[in-house]
Amino acid sequence: MARACFADAYEASAAQTGLDTLSLSTENALVLDARLRGALSSLTLRARSIEGDPIPEKVASLQLHVREARDADIERLLARLETVTHLSLRGTPVSEDFIEAIVSRWELRSLDIVDTPVGDECVLRIRARYPRLRTLPNPERQRSS
Repeated sequence: MARACFADAYEASAAQTGLDTLSLSTENALVLDARLRGALSSLTLRARSIEGDPIPEKVASLQLHVREARDADIERLLARLETVTHLSLRGTPVSEDFIEAIVSRWELRSLDIVDTPVGDECVLRIRARYPRLRTLPNPERQRSS
């Protein structure tokens, strides 16, 4: 099995370079053996699966695209996250119950759940509860087209 590994060099390079944005992508399993600390303005992780505890406490924009994940896998990745304003789970097989549970955790401005099993009715319920939250897909726009 092919795996992509992220070395412990993250903290040193972040401190030296003022790392603000990080994007890691692989067609295989992504193994993150370093814990990201501090805050990032943007973090994108794309993989078949993700192992490790990579997500720092504060990320303004988080894109998790994990093709072979269960709700528990994504929950584990989000466990330490205290602050996020833009969350994308595009293409990640998360359930409606999971999405409805996590949307209340943070003051999200946008939520992207395109290409997930989450249906229009669930999105409409979320939009009714959080009218300022911008969602993708937007079932209301699709109906008016």
